[in-house]
Amino acid sequence: MFVSTLDDKSDIGLYILNMLDPASKELVQKDSAYIFIKNDLWSKGQIVLILIAKDKETLLKHLRKDRNEIYIYFRDEFFRREMNAIISEGHNKKDIEKYLLEKYNWKIFVQHDYYIAKDSAQEKFVWLRRRTPEDMERFIFVHWIDSVYDPYKFFNQVWIANKRNEITKKFYRTTRDDAWVVIADDPESIKYLYFFPVNFNGRYAIRVQGLWRFNDFTGGGPFISYVFYDSTQKRIYFLDGSIFAPRYEKKKLIIQIDAILHTFKTASEIKG
Repeated sequence: MFVSTLDDKSDIGLYILNMLDPASKELVQKDSAYIFIKNDLWSKGQIVLILIAKDKETLLKHLRKDRNEIYIYFRDEFFRREMNAIISEGHNKKDIEKYLLEKYNWKIFVQHDYYIAKDSAQEKFVWLRRRTPEDMERFIFVHWIDSVYDPYKFFNQVWIANKRNEITKKFYRTTRDDAWVVIADDPESIKYLYFFPVNFNGRYAIRVQGLWRFNDFTGGGPFISYVFYDSTQKRIYFLDGSIFAPRYEKKKLIIQIDAILHTFKTASEIKG
């Protein structure tokens, strides 16, 4: 990422200015554009983002307004790289993907070593689990609520935290069945979760991220959730991914799960 202004006469400023053609410079001067993207400039797969305005004040105005969009652009590009790497491995479980689409009218990419750990039409809940290597666990669940005509009452922090706790208390339990997963015990602890309104594959959604733990404090890890409404199906969807990997760095793992969550599609999207 290169950040500069037209009136920056430093070596870096002049270098950035020389990366733009005359037409682009004119757009910047008129304040008609300030973001320029160059792909594969010096390396295959590379993204170069140039942020340049006519002066510092104008630049700061745009950065404050568009900071989330700039972050999302890089995040989405990272997702594409991760998914390309995952897909290139091949061996995704097309039989499970087809089964979910035919039974529930939605689909998600199922990597080769995930399996269905729980499938309940009554509970409207599907849990995909990955247990390789043996000391690492990756969990993805999809939960949905049908016949929703007033969706926005579901888009609040307390409901989301309580609903996830309700789901994981029922399904995410230890082998001895004496402990379960929670993310918040009370309204005060909800403050330690991060809630963001986001664009999830073209839909308004609430993204939640934070840490989960067993209620007896014997383990924990990161999680990401998305809650959104599908107007065609009149459904609220709750998508969630989490990690249990005590001996591993978790950033790349949770990004990979986030990328997989973004492969989610409803039947109408696939047909369209």
